[in-house]
Amino acid sequence: MGEGGAAARMAYRVALAVLLLLLTGAALTYRQRMLFLDPAFLTYEILDGGWPVISEHRYGAYVTQAFPWLTGRMGLPLPAVLLAYSLSFYLFYTAVVLVVGGRWKQYGLATLLVCYLTLIVSDGYYWPNNEIHQAVAYLILFLGAYTYVDTRKQGVTWWQYLLLSLLVVLATNTHLLVAPSLAYLWIYLGLEGVHQPWRRAQVRRWLCFSLVIGCGGVARYAWSRDSWYDGHKLKGVANLSWDTLTASLTNGQSTTMQQYLLHDYWLLLPVALLGAAALLRERRWCQLAATVGAAAGYYLLVCLTYPGAFDRDMLFYVESEWMGFGLILATPFVLHFIPLLRNRAKVAALGMLLVFGIRLAAIAGSYGYFDRRLTNLTTLVGELRELPGTKFVLEPADAYAPYFGMHWGLPNETLLQATLGGQEPAVTLKPLSPGQYDTLSPRVYLGSFRIEPIRAMNGTYFSLDSLQPYRNLTARERDAIAAKLQKLPDR
Repeated sequence: MGEGGAAARMAYRVALAVLLLLLTGAALTYRQRMLFLDPAFLTYEILDGGWPVISEHRYGAYVTQAFPWLTGRMGLPLPAVLLAYSLSFYLFYTAVVLVVGGRWKQYGLATLLVCYLTLIVSDGYYWPNNEIHQAVAYLILFLGAYTYVDTRKQGVTWWQYLLLSLLVVLATNTHLLVAPSLAYLWIYLGLEGVHQPWRRAQVRRWLCFSLVIGCGGVARYAWSRDSWYDGHKLKGVANLSWDTLTASLTNGQSTTMQQYLLHDYWLLLPVALLGAAALLRERRWCQLAATVGAAAGYYLLVCLTYPGAFDRDMLFYVESEWMGFGLILATPFVLHFIPLLRNRAKVAALGMLLVFGIRLAAIAGSYGYFDRRLTNLTTLVGELRELPGTKFVLEPADAYAPYFGMHWGLPNETLLQATLGGQEPAVTLKPLSPGQYDTLSPRVYLGSFRIEPIRAMNGTYFSLDSLQPYRNLTARERDAIAAKLQKLPDR
């Protein structure tokens, strides 16, 4: 997994340039990304509570949530807070790639992270906060550090053991779904010893960290099993049987994903085949078997966990769950096919430019969906401003679903958009099912998941009217606003 010659070095440079383009895109599209569901919710909660918001014990998320928290503590304007949060994700990934590839010369691992961030990504680029991506970045950082110190003849010091163990904890703790990728890459690394015999100390070290990884995975599973969110997702695995396993091959998730793999993520096929050919050429039978087994296992795992079909409105979320599948299939391509090119750096550059260019085009193609959603949000806030009152209830809750897709974040999204527009007091809209709340005090704010006294809100950023109560949009008002909104595009 080390340097790998001029071709691997060139592939790394192309990957780094692509990552910088994604970072630039995060700056240019920060409103499309940050005024969408979770980022809007988290931005509000961080500014309102004055501290990062960690759920499901995913403490590795501090690395990105520190940006809106610190900019909020500094009192910077809301656009700067949102911009900092949007940039934070790719600043973190860029730092990891620069350390792993630039400092430690582990070009393959650094390139692999960028492949993870692009191969099964289009809509998912505009929903960046899923902690699985940060977990994978910690994973790559751990493997890069481990490989770097393991191949040196000076030995490994106690503080390096401690640092490596901390990176394992961060990777496993930040998201449970990192476990399949971590297990696969760790075994894949271990199988390198078959072709490049290890020293006895290296074998002991690999076994030692196998224990650390196992303990980290078990602890993460124990936390997730009884949690309100991850516990629900694990039911498909907990109820595993032969019938559910075979059904997962033909359920809605599997059928829909097969269509996407053929039409949208088709690039995975040539990448996987070239990687497999490289392993066959080098007679790396065990690593090929590990790759096939890990990819098949990951496929079944996702289909068991999410058995239902999905449409465009959920694509951003589904992609984030499938990105590890792309990482597994890309591993032999990055770590063995590209090094086979040796000193043919131009060939490596052209190949990686083609791969990443196709995926960047897919990400750019998803921009229209999220830009239209932002336009609808701007229109909605402007129309609400013209109505009597400032706090509104939308019934039924899914009345505006054709214009916003998932809409649970509208209370935070409308509040942030109104604040960005300089409204004082700001307007806000809460989608509700009929009869969900019979009476409400005028002195409360209906957030996405909780009711909060307006006097407890962060007045530096948010201003709401505490004199007038929430009121239902009338059918005429609701339909008049809908007439000015545009339906979201299909795939």
